[in-house]
Amino acid sequence: GRACAVVFDCKFIETSASLHHNVHELFEGIVRQIRLRRDSKEINERRRSIYKRKESITKKARRFLDRLVAKNNKKMALKVRS
Repeated sequence: GRACAVVFDCKFIETSASLHHNVHELFEGIVRQIRLRRDSKEINERRRSIYKRKESITKKARRFLDRLVAKNNKKMALKVRS
């Protein structure tokens, strides 16, 4: 297990469900990693939104009407109608 963790560059922890060995620590580690990834994605999205150019009202209207009419895309027109 340790060798595979080194090869795949991931974390490794030995557990035993029957002995309750490191089960709680594994769960806490997983939750911590999920929270770290979620928080870093939120921070990156905030940074991007600050530097993102604002779309003009005319472009928004054009995009809305293009979706509504969907002249060139018959599949999109069917989705809009339904």
